[in-house]
Amino acid sequence: MGIDLDKDWFVVIYARDEAYLNETQPHELPGGWDYHSHRNADINSYHLAIQYILDQGGFVIRTGYKVKNKLDFIHPRVIDYANLYRNDFMDIFLPAHCKFLLGAAGGASDLAVVFNKPRLSVNWQIGGTAPFGKNNLYLPKKARDQKNGEYVPLGKLLIEGKDANPPFTHTNRIMELGYTLEDNTPEEILDVTKEMFQRLDGNWNPSEKEKQLQQRYRDLFPPDHFYDSIKTPVGSKFLLKYEYLL
Repeated sequence: MGIDLDKDWFVVIYARDEAYLNETQPHELPGGWDYHSHRNADINSYHLAIQYILDQGGFVIRTGYKVKNKLDFIHPRVIDYANLYRNDFMDIFLPAHCKFLLGAAGGASDLAVVFNKPRLSVNWQIGGTAPFGKNNLYLPKKARDQKNGEYVPLGKLLIEGKDANPPFTHTNRIMELGYTLEDNTPEEILDVTKEMFQRLDGNWNPSEKEKQLQQRYRDLFPPDHFYDSIKTPVGSKFLLKYEYLL
């Protein structure tokens, strides 16, 4: 792939879609694996973040197995490994040696945790779950109420996600509540990617306002919430933009 591990560095990117499960483990029930669709994301929404990584001098490697869409970004240091080079060994090797992994919720993203690598999770599922691991950072998806067209407050989602039956790990439950999920925008993904670099390089200096917003988000978790002990921060610009949802 043209990468020299003695001098080059790379970021792994990943976006979950329905292709893998549909092709490798066809579901016998009506609707198939659609109840997992809230974890899906569009790999091509990462374009601005990819360009930023390139501007910092890195390579970008898109991983995945049986992916739905090709990565529409042509550059010698952008490698659509999932469609061009994929093999079992490299699926494990790449997350083990990356600078960090930028990806949506899915098994491929969890490999970063296995190897104690930083993980930047975007388009994270709603309902109060949070990614765990070393030096993590994330952006949750937003939920819009179909009745009034407004975004659902994050605290409301935390409560409903904790008490839901079936839980918010099922897309159909989210839809039953009348919510429509919205993915993170390319601009939001770019902002949190910049923050990730600053944090990893030791240049992250949040303002008092940003610190307060992180604490306000943490305070939304009920004491008995199953993710209350996970302190992974949310992207600061995301919280500044959507402070009214706190």
